[in-house]
Amino acid sequence: NNSIEVATINSKDFEKSVRDKIFEGTGHRSDVRSLAISDEGLLCSCSGSEGRVWNIRTSACVRKLDTGYGLSVLFAPGSKYILVGTKTGDIEIHE
Repeated sequence: NNSIEVATINSKDFEKSVRDKIFEGTGHRSDVRSLAISDEGLLCSCSGSEGRVWNIRTSACVRKLDTGYGLSVLFAPGSKYILVGTKTGDIEIHE
């Protein structure tokens, strides 16, 4: 449904737990297979052969990545590079 929800669970009082929608709207056209969050407030999502980089504060897509079929994603330390692990076993490095 093109949305990401974040839940903050209160383990002592479940009724005080909070659920929030961060992203809603246009996004990937197929199921998201992996997510990564950077120290700089970015979120990367992989779906099919496309990756997207989102600004968490504004919910805006700031970049699209042409990838293989991404099954895992990781921001390298410093968030300059994004590593995508693909279905074929390759690791792609995106700057």
